[in-house]
Amino acid sequence: MIAPFQLESFFLLVGCLFSQFPVGNAFVLVPKTPSTVLPRHQQQQLGMSTTSEPDVNNKTPFESIPIVEKTGGRGAATASEQASSQGLTLGAPPARPTGGHYLTKGGIQVTAHVEPLEFSTTPATSTSGLNSAQATEDLITKLDSRKGVLLVSSYEFPGRYARWSLGFVDPPIQISGKDHKCTITALNDRGKVIIPAMRDQMQQLQQQGILEQVQVFSEKDEQGEDVVTRVEVSIAPPPDVGTFTEEERSRQPSLFSVVRSLVDAFSYQGGDRQLGLYGAFGYDLTFQFEPINLKQDRDPEQRDLLLYLPDSILVVDKDKRDAWKVDYDFCVENKS
Repeated sequence: MIAPFQLESFFLLVGCLFSQFPVGNAFVLVPKTPSTVLPRHQQQQLGMSTTSEPDVNNKTPFESIPIVEKTGGRGAATASEQASSQGLTLGAPPARPTGGHYLTKGGIQVTAHVEPLEFSTTPATSTSGLNSAQATEDLITKLDSRKGVLLVSSYEFPGRYARWSLGFVDPPIQISGKDHKCTITALNDRGKVIIPAMRDQMQQLQQQGILEQVQVFSEKDEQGEDVVTRVEVSIAPPPDVGTFTEEERSRQPSLFSVVRSLVDAFSYQGGDRQLGLYGAFGYDLTFQFEPINLKQDRDPEQRDLLLYLPDSILVVDKDKRDAWKVDYDFCVENKS
């Protein structure tokens, strides 16, 4: 699990991290001739010292390294506690949220309900009630046959990793993409409430010239009204390389344009700091920024991007020995 990308209270947690490496460096092999040998490469005749006194002018590197007293041990603050005191979260929640009502940048009303859970490392018995370990085991069982995500971190490193877990099942919205096409799907009735807000975001991107096409699919409900169930979009072809600066490369039309738009629509100030898109990015997404001629065969069913928007999240903070579940209610176009 890697640290999430945070935009105010909206998180994007993915399973792949990209790095940019410089290109265009050239290396030339030159024959070693007397005219090209550097002074430090000049051949020297080796000899043996007969003195037993150490050479004080030729100290080994480790002798100049200062000795740092070892700290820590029982009672010492953990990395997460130190980060919390500095206002850092390491991706983990700073504390159990209280819930509340929020209005996102996209005009979506969100109500968060927080249910505390007993923290435990042992699954609950039939008489002791539900605890964090049992809730995690139940989630793992459901993920065998239902859509969802479970992210677990048992490693801690200052400023980068923290010991916590997050998971959910049966998300209302799925976002999948491949090449320059993306599909937003309502997976259940709760998703049908949310997806109109995402449709509006995609239509705005089309007006901005970022999307080439937006197709909206709907079905009739019990009252005979059209209900949006799926939105399919095609990304506009990016401009030719060389027509924009290197700093603007990642801002060219791509699947990330869709993700940024949704993150912006669902972000809000304050709140529980857990609502977000969770899923994975594939390595082929790098070609959205640097097109190349592909040589290897690709599985036509393989997706480059798969994200979920959950409406119920299990959170286990192993460092603070706390656990809770957050349930979200969304209101879009006066429907919830």
